[in-house]
Amino acid sequence: MDRPPAPPGGRRADLHAHTHFSDGALSPEALVALALERGLAALAITDHDTVEALGPAREAARDAIELVPGIELSSALGGLELHLLGYFLDPAYEPLRERLVRFRAERMGGPWRSWSGCASSAPRWIRTKWWPPPVPE
Repeated sequence: MDRPPAPPGGRRADLHAHTHFSDGALSPEALVALALERGLAALAITDHDTVEALGPAREAARDAIELVPGIELSSALGGLELHLLGYFLDPAYEPLRERLVRFRAERMGGPWRSWSGCASSAPRWIRTKWWPPPVPE
């Protein structure tokens, strides 16, 4: 895909990218490599309800690209599905990690469970072989 070059002094960034830890097709390492190949200066990994890709992505990125740690939190309001993006989080922050584990467990015990036998009605990111991530014991 041909793109015009960034304007003088400009930089290109992708601030909403997913890995195979949610609904993306690529590993964190492959996503970083693709961002570098496309000349991006920054990449935010915002997987759905998980921060598991951020460690491997950080190792792959090293100093070659600015990696913005992010997440896309799933929620609902008034019967509507909402996705909230968060940036510059600390993926090692234990209260966040604990809440994400509880969130997945709650979701698998609620209406999300009913989608397991009805793949066509589930959101695309639920229908992948990578989702939902296992709930640690």
